[in-house]
Amino acid sequence: MKRADDQGFTIVELLIATAIFAVVLLVAQTSFVQIGHLFYKGVSITQTQDVADHIFQDINGNFQTAPNVGGSVNSPAGGYDYYCIGNSRYTYRINNEVDLSVSPDHSPSGNFGILKDTLQGSGSACATPCNDLGGGSCAGGTIKLNNPVELLGNKMRVEQFNVSQSTTTSNLYNVAIVLAYGDDNTLTYSNPADYSTVACQGDAQNNFCAVSRINTAVYKGGH
Repeated sequence: MKRADDQGFTIVELLIATAIFAVVLLVAQTSFVQIGHLFYKGVSITQTQDVADHIFQDINGNFQTAPNVGGSVNSPAGGYDYYCIGNSRYTYRINNEVDLSVSPDHSPSGNFGILKDTLQGSGSACATPCNDLGGGSCAGGTIKLNNPVELLGNKMRVEQFNVSQSTTTSNLYNVAIVLAYGDDNTLTYSNPADYSTVACQGDAQNNFCAVSRINTAVYKGGH
């Protein structure tokens, strides 16, 4: 004869146990996903800040020996702007997301964020950049990009790149850099006419986004 204490679980008990296990599993999965989002969010923020710091340090280093500083913002040639600090030329496109999975395009409407190249010569003039990948000749007064290096990472964009001389001290320059990481649908602007007002959307935690800002002053010649 089968004893009463040898009985197994009833169907109701199994259903209750399964339901409890499903709830625990769902909570654990949700927590795991959130932790993953926070991790990659932290990586995005760190990488964006590191790139911004690297660009600023590069600019600051050039200022130590630069005999001249100049450039053209809102160039009538269209598509890009540029600054020269000594022989280093920074050619950039505002609010243009970098996509490193496609072939590089250095035309005024091309796929780049900030290109850095080195001008040949004394650096006494800041020539308008010309596409080094176009295969054609350059217009008069322009110089082809010389083995340019992309300073931004994938899915990054420059929202502000401004180098301006102080109105009170001749060898003091103000440097303002704003970088953003993320697709268009993760970013918002408090002033749509000013890309430097960029911020991550409130619901962008599932669509990785980061913004880094640097606004400081540097001395030309290190004085």
